[in-house]
Amino acid sequence: MLFRSSDDWKVFGEASWAHMNSESRSTPVFYPGNLTMRSDNAFLPASLSAAAIAAGSTFTFGTMNGDLGAQQPLYDRRILRFMVGTEGVIDAFDTAWKFDAYASSGFNMSTTISGNTINVPRYQQAIDAVRNPANGTIVCRSTLTNPTNGCVPLNLFGRGVVSQAAKDYVRADPYNIIRLKQQVGAFNFSGEPFSTWAGPVSLATGIEHREEKMRQITDPEEQANPAVWFQGAGLPYTGKFTVTEGFVETVLP
Repeated sequence: MLFRSSDDWKVFGEASWAHMNSESRSTPVFYPGNLTMRSDNAFLPASLSAAAIAAGSTFTFGTMNGDLGAQQPLYDRRILRFMVGTEGVIDAFDTAWKFDAYASSGFNMSTTISGNTINVPRYQQAIDAVRNPANGTIVCRSTLTNPTNGCVPLNLFGRGVVSQAAKDYVRADPYNIIRLKQQVGAFNFSGEPFSTWAGPVSLATGIEHREEKMRQITDPEEQANPAVWFQGAGLPYTGKFTVTEGFVETVLP
């Protein structure tokens, strides 16, 4: 919008808002043959169990974790900006001078969710499943020494074999929240203060100041252990910088 206060003076302002939200399906949580499994795993098919035990106490294994589904990154960004300024002409030193000035403030609010990824320590505990010697039920090996740890055994051998309780135990949606603020102010001034025998001498000068601040808030579990998630959301941080620039230009005919 534009407000005209005189023929030589204008005041203007602007406000803008933008919002973007997206959801996608990414790669599954996969391990390309780099898992170490125990040969006494309770979910190992009987046809393979004896061979695995005969080969040693452990074996390497790979899986796409089809029952856990694909990861689902979620992004939400909102940008708000305000700007006000003025421009015009003033008389000084018996000549006309043009000027313009503005100030703006902008905010970027961004949220990222690493949807449907896994808690790696929980996953490692859940896939290490054994039979409870007391009653023959399948439990996490860690539960034998820590009965109240809440671990739910997870079956990697097949499709459609993972219980909902196991999915809920290993999957999560870590997040980060980013706040970015920018403030800018500028002033420019130009004119022709005098003339020489060759013509008018022109002069232009100006200054601009800019400040940007940023803060990232992240999932508390990742703050406690940066390696907790298969696909992390980042660690918290803050920062800012300021820049002030000026210029002087002249044309001498």
